Amino acid sequence: MVCGDLEWRKSSYSEASDNDCVEVRVDGDAVLIRDSKDPEGPVLRVSAEAWRGFVDAVRRDMVRRDMVRPSHSWH
Repeated sequence: MVCGDLEWRKSSYSEASDNDCVEVRVDGDAVLIRDSKDPEGPVLRVSAEAWRGFVDAVRRDMVRRDMVRPSHSWH
Protein backbone atom coordinates (compact mmCIF):
# COMPACT_ATOMS: atom_id res chain seq x y z
CA MET A 1 0.00 0.00 0.00
CA VAL A 2 1.18 3.49 -0.70
CA CYS A 3 0.21 6.52 1.35
CA GLY A 4 1.64 9.72 -0.08
CA ASP A 5 5.17 8.92 -1.15
CA LEU A 6 5.76 6.39 1.63
CA GLU A 7 4.99 2.69 1.38
CA TRP A 8 3.27 0.72 4.14
CA ARG A 9 4.86 -2.70 4.66
CA LYS A 10 3.25 -5.83 5.99
CA SER A 11 5.12 -8.91 7.18
CA SER A 12 5.21 -11.85 4.80
CA TYR A 13 4.11 -13.96 7.80
CA SER A 14 0.78 -12.13 7.87
CA GLU A 15 -0.57 -13.95 4.82
CA ALA A 16 -1.14 -17.05 6.93
CA SER A 17 -2.82 -15.12 9.74
CA ASP A 18 -5.83 -13.91 7.73
CA ASN A 19 -4.69 -10.26 7.88
CA ASP A 20 -4.42 -10.11 11.69
CA CYS A 21 -1.33 -7.96 11.65
CA VAL A 22 0.09 -4.49 11.61
CA GLU A 23 1.66 -2.46 8.83
CA VAL A 24 4.66 -0.20 9.27
CA ARG A 25 6.33 2.55 7.31
CA VAL A 26 9.40 4.69 7.88
CA ASP A 27 8.83 8.44 8.11
CA GLY A 28 12.17 10.18 8.60
CA ASP A 29 13.49 9.22 12.04
CA ALA A 30 10.21 7.60 13.09
CA VAL A 31 8.28 4.43 12.34
CA LEU A 32 4.51 4.57 11.85
CA ILE A 33 2.40 1.53 12.82
CA ARG A 34 -1.24 0.81 11.99
CA ASP A 35 -3.74 -2.04 12.03
CA SER A 36 -3.85 -3.64 8.58
CA LYS A 37 -7.61 -4.20 8.93
CA ASP A 38 -8.21 -0.49 9.65
CA PRO A 39 -5.89 1.50 7.37
CA GLU A 40 -7.86 4.71 7.98
CA GLY A 41 -7.72 4.24 11.76
CA PRO A 42 -5.22 5.52 14.31
CA VAL A 43 -1.48 5.41 13.67
CA LEU A 44 1.12 4.84 16.35
CA ARG A 45 4.37 6.79 15.89
CA VAL A 46 7.58 5.58 17.58
CA SER A 47 11.22 6.49 17.16
CA ALA A 48 13.27 4.35 14.79
CA GLU A 49 15.44 3.44 17.79
CA ALA A 50 12.41 2.20 19.77
CA TRP A 51 11.22 0.17 16.76
CA ARG A 52 14.65 -1.46 16.35
CA GLY A 53 14.61 -2.38 20.04
CA PHE A 54 11.15 -3.92 19.70
CA VAL A 55 12.08 -5.93 16.61
CA ASP A 56 15.32 -7.13 18.23
CA ALA A 57 13.38 -8.25 21.33
CA VAL A 58 10.89 -10.17 19.18
CA ARG A 59 13.70 -11.84 17.26
CA ARG A 60 15.48 -12.86 20.48
CA ASP A 61 12.26 -14.37 21.81
CA MET A 62 11.72 -16.29 18.57
CA VAL A 63 15.23 -17.71 18.80
CA ARG A 64 14.59 -18.85 22.39
CA ARG A 65 11.29 -20.45 21.38
CA ASP A 66 12.93 -22.27 18.47
CA MET A 67 15.52 -23.69 20.86
CA VAL A 68 12.80 -24.98 23.21
CA ARG A 69 10.09 -26.14 20.78
CA PRO A 70 10.37 -27.92 17.46
CA SER A 71 9.25 -25.63 14.65
CA HIS A 72 6.44 -27.98 13.56
CA SER A 73 4.55 -27.39 16.82
CA TRP A 74 3.87 -23.67 16.10
CA HIS A 75 0.31 -22.61 15.37
